[in-house]
Amino acid sequence: MSIKLNSQKVTDGDKFFCLEKNPIKAKLYIENAIKNGAEEVITEIDFNDSTVKKVKDVSLELKNEIKKKYSEKPKNILTVTGTNGKTSTAYFIFEILKNMGINCFYVGTIGIFVSNDSMKDHFDCFKNESLTTPDIASLHSMLNTAKTKCGCDFAIFESSSHGLAQDRIDFLDIKAAGYTNLTQDHFDYHKTEKDYYLAKRRLFDHFLKPESTAVLNLNDSKTKDIIYTTKAKNIITYGSDQDSDIQIVNIEKDGIAQQAEIKYQGKNYKFKVNLIGEFQIYNLVCSIGLLLSCGVLMDEIIPVLPKISSPIGRLEYVGEKNGARFFVDFSHTPDGLEKALKELRIIAKKKLICIFGCGGDRDPIKRPQMGEVSTSVANLTIVTDDNPRSEDPEKIREEIIAGIVAKKQKSLSIIKNTHVQKVMLFAMENDDFFGNFCEIGDRAAAIKYAFEYAKEGDIVVVCGKGHENYQIVGDKIFDFSDQSEILKLINV
Repeated sequence: MSIKLNSQKVTDGDKFFCLEKNPIKAKLYIENAIKNGAEEVITEIDFNDSTVKKVKDVSLELKNEIKKKYSEKPKNILTVTGTNGKTSTAYFIFEILKNMGINCFYVGTIGIFVSNDSMKDHFDCFKNESLTTPDIASLHSMLNTAKTKCGCDFAIFESSSHGLAQDRIDFLDIKAAGYTNLTQDHFDYHKTEKDYYLAKRRLFDHFLKPESTAVLNLNDSKTKDIIYTTKAKNIITYGSDQDSDIQIVNIEKDGIAQQAEIKYQGKNYKFKVNLIGEFQIYNLVCSIGLLLSCGVLMDEIIPVLPKISSPIGRLEYVGEKNGARFFVDFSHTPDGLEKALKELRIIAKKKLICIFGCGGDRDPIKRPQMGEVSTSVANLTIVTDDNPRSEDPEKIREEIIAGIVAKKQKSLSIIKNTHVQKVMLFAMENDDFFGNFCEIGDRAAAIKYAFEYAKEGDIVVVCGKGHENYQIVGDKIFDFSDQSEILKLINV
């Protein structure tokens, strides 16, 4: 018997907790759960069926049931929040522990990962979980499985703003929580930047306990507020500031790798990692801080860092053809896109070509901003589709292009008011020069166009989907992978 909160996921013998307060909706969910084989249904509404038990407080009943059924969990439960970098930071912890030979479990945006193949079968029942932060019952069940079936003392998961606002991580003894940064995202759900931030901050001022540790990015403007409000008595800061507990002293590019130097407790440590992007060093250092909070020693961590890799779809190098290199990145916010493009701009020998779109039924405010960002950094921007869902994909592309046009008009007005050669004005008025763009709705066709356009020394990056292997159009889900499309073209 498993605890289920989603009536569609109920199977024979499961116990369904109906958290819905609206009687009409609740009855639909209860009927669905019974039809799917629920052995017992717990709810706060009246429902005439022998399997249904009415209670005064369904959330309290759920809490008690979870504590009873999933009492055993890894002693070191770690989580990460922030707009960008959650997945990378959490995955780096997993990679470090795995390379140290320590049993560990990770669940997040890119899926479920275990440190050895013998553990995989125990998590097959969770393969359809797709949320960054699973629902509370699924998360507790996963953690219980990691401990009782796999002997894991370490578990890592991501805390999304939705998950925090919806209390999906309640009743957990979190050993340490990391914070990466805060930029614009999810305004379709949280409505304002303040609401979005307060949802993130709940991890530290609501869910952490005094004995927990908060690992915070001192370079981010919100960190001082988190330090002031967090329940955690133990704080580890990281960043480039000399006051950081883990100071990032130096970062040097080394092709598609990086050399870094950090300082901790008066001692300097140097290492090389096969990661692209200065921001990935910050994510890596956050993961180091989280491990230090669990008693893992810096001298144990540093030697394995050259062995770690980026999670799928995070500035992932896919391959090369005719001297042009192809990357995939999940960046789907203005800040994330800008950081990714600026890092690739540094290593591009010639042109940088960016393909991206924006998801439907998601924050529309960022669409023109992302268009402006891309054309400000890339030589060519190809605006395409990215999970349009119920929205008109052409309308989404129009909103992206509106930001591009506004940026070009602003630049053009500045140039017209300065003494500059006519060729510069011509460059701004035509689409064959720096800052140009085109629109190709079909994502596969957009990738193919970039593939044919790219020359030796160019870099092509396909942004927005990262690890995703599907495309959502209307209410249909189609198989689609940026990596697969690129590899098909490379292997021709």
